Amino acid sequence: MQIPGRVYSDEGIEYKYDIAARDVGYEADDEAATFTLDLAQAYPPEAQIDSWVRTVVLDRGEGVSITDRYALKAVTGDVAMNVLTACAVEDLGNGVLLLKE
Repeated sequence: MQIPGRVYSDEGIEYKYDIAARDVGYEADDEAATFTLDLAQAYPPEAQIDSWVRTVVLDRGEGVSITDRYALKAVTGDVAMNVLTACAVEDLGNGVLLLKE
């Protein structure tokens, strides 16, 4: 589970450590804007996440794509990805979802 702030508590265990994205980057030009960050620190150490890099690309006039690439130190359980949207969703397969108006 992702940590919702500076202190995370689950089953009586309290985690206090630096919670912040790492390796944050941004580039933009007339055609696109790209934002990247490593989200691994948003999860407790027990999640065994080595890196979780999210890339958001705005292709001006075309749309937005979000790509998550992660590496685990160990598999500790099922990995679930959640997407919240008001759009209709079409599953294109291979982890690709198309959001429709």
